[in-house]
Amino acid sequence: MRQALPMRQALPWACAPLVVALASCTPEEGTPRFATFEVIEVSSPAAPGAGEPNLFAGADGRVYLNWFEREGRGTHVFRMSSFGPA
Repeated sequence: MRQALPMRQALPWACAPLVVALASCTPEEGTPRFATFEVIEVSSPAAPGAGEPNLFAGADGRVYLNWFEREGRGTHVFRMSSFGPA
């Protein structure tokens, strides 16, 4: 009867096919290996002294920024701006 290997010894053998499969994967000719990004600096549309900013990406691919600005004595206004594809 065959005896089972302890987990410490069996794990490397169990992972070996996965390592071989991943090592043999190559991207198609001309395909970049890593994604490239472009960083664009955009000035904030919020007025000086604005607060509570919230920056998030929407499902539509646009980036949204919302914040509060003080307007008058004791009054605050909610503002929102978006950036991205139309």
